[in-house]
Order: sequence, then C-alpha cells, then structure tokens
Amino acid sequence: MKLTDKFVKHLKKRWFYYLMLFIPLMQVAVFYVYVNINSVILSVRKYDIFTNSFSFAGFSNFEKVFEDIKTQPIVYTAVKNALLLFALLWLLGFPIAVMVAYFLSKGPRGSNFYQVMLYLPSIVSTVTFVIMYKYFCERAYPAIMETFFHKEVEGLLSNYDTTLGTILFFNVWTGFGPQVIMFTGAIKSIDPALFDAGKIDGVNWRSELWHIVLPGIYSTLVVFIISGLAIIFTNQMNLFSFYSRSAPPRLWTMGYYFYAEVSKAETMADFPYLSALGVLMTIVIVPLTIGLKKLLEKVGPKET
Repeated sequence: MKLTDKFVKHLKKRWFYYLMLFIPLMQVAVFYVYVNINSVILSVRKYDIFTNSFSFAGFSNFEKVFEDIKTQPIVYTAVKNALLLFALLWLLGFPIAVMVAYFLSKGPRGSNFYQVMLYLPSIVSTVTFVIMYKYFCERAYPAIMETFFHKEVEGLLSNYDTTLGTILFFNVWTGFGPQVIMFTGAIKSIDPALFDAGKIDGVNWRSELWHIVLPGIYSTLVVFIISGLAIIFTNQMNLFSFYSRSAPPRLWTMGYYFYAEVSKAETMADFPYLSALGVLMTIVIVPLTIGLKKLLEKVGPKET
C-alpha cells in the first residue's frame, strides 16, 4: 500500500479528531501566538497618521514608558494596587482557604452545602454579584448602622477611606470559593493511611494540618500562588464591573490602566506605546514568576 493511501485511510478514520483539535490550535495560533508576536513587533515601531504607515522606531517607545513611570503617579498607584491585591490573596486568602478546606474535608454536616455556597461567586455572573455587593455596601450597610447603632455613615464604596478595602475584600471573597474547592479535593486525595497513622500517634489537628495536609497539597498551593503572580499586571480587580470606564484613578491596577489607555486610544499611533508597556511588564513578570516557582519548589517538601 502506498504511503498516500495509508495517509488517506488514516485521515478518514481520524478526521473528527483532527477537526476538533484544529479549532483550539487555531485559537492558540491566532489569539495567543500571533497577538503576542505582533505586540512585540509593534513595540519597536511608530505610526505616521499622515502616510498611514508604520516605520521602525527603535527603543523610543520603551524610553517613553520609562519616562512615564517616573513622572506619572498613576503608574505607581496601579503597580502598588496590583501588588497589594496579590499580597492579600497570598497572605490572607490562601491560609484561610486552606483552613476552611481542611475542616470541610473532614465531612462535617452540611459540608457540601457550604462548598456550593462558597463557589457561587464563580458560578453566577460577576456583574450580578457586583450589583448585589454594591447594594449591600451602599444601602444595606448604612441602614443597618442607623437602625441598630443609631449612627449615620456613608456607604462603604462612597467613603473615601473604605473604598479600596471594600474592592479588595470583594476580590478576595470571589476568589475564595475556587480555592476552597481545589484545596478540599487535594486534601481528599491524600493517602488516608497517613491520617490513620497520625491518629495512632496521637497528633492533634494542628500537627495534622502542618505535617500531613500542607505537604500533601503543596503542589496545588504553588499552582495558585504562581498563577496569581503571573496575572498580576493583567488583573483589573473587577473595577470595570464596578465603575465601567469611570473608576477613580487611586483604585486603578495595571490591568485597568491598560484597559483605560486602550479604550481612549484614538489612532493606531497610540498602540506602539501600549505594546511597549505590555512587553516591558512581561519582561518584568516572567523572571519573577519563574524565580518564585523555583524558590517554592526548593523550599517545599521533598518527595521520597
């Protein structure tokens, strides 16, 4: 049988498989590979609105980015808020999620109901939860304070001093459910013999959590931490859902800053600068992400 005949016969048997594989491959090729390569190329070009053409610009776009970082406070604020959100997720969100997942893994009464309720913010549309959250913060909270404590207060989002904290809490809360579900599943996958051996040795829940659970789910925890760092400059902290295009600059993150700059771009001349900013953020975050991954793997439990 000729090689072409074998290929045609093979293709007839696997045509549906290759068709289904073609769709995601094309998505990756167009929306990831092409877009990112085009962004890198665009970062070293400039656009002439009179001739409607691009030309090589060297590193002038990057120089303008560095200058803006030094002179524009909004860039500093956006980076600070992005780092603050990541720190809260790492130092507050993850430890609480691990503790809740640990106790839910023990199978207490109503544990399945608790897991569903915790996962609701990820199932229901973010816009729906934002509307509910804003209603509570702006109407329910002042009414509760006035009814029970006889105090007139501003809404949590209207109050200048509590706006940022309220937005940060929403992001930690909505990301809490998926973490608990993943950590609970990881805990349940740990060999039950380890827990039985701990009971025989008389360990308490603290020792069990520290010596059995954390080493057992460490790889899952690392995935969440690395993923959070990798998107630190693209996370817009749900500001668009809260404020659309009018979020106060003091709340901006780098993700929202990108959105705001792109949305107000009037001509193609604005995009080379934005591409340079994106490339620069990638150059910063990639080594940090790889370095943190290697560090966490180094300090983590060693498999035997």
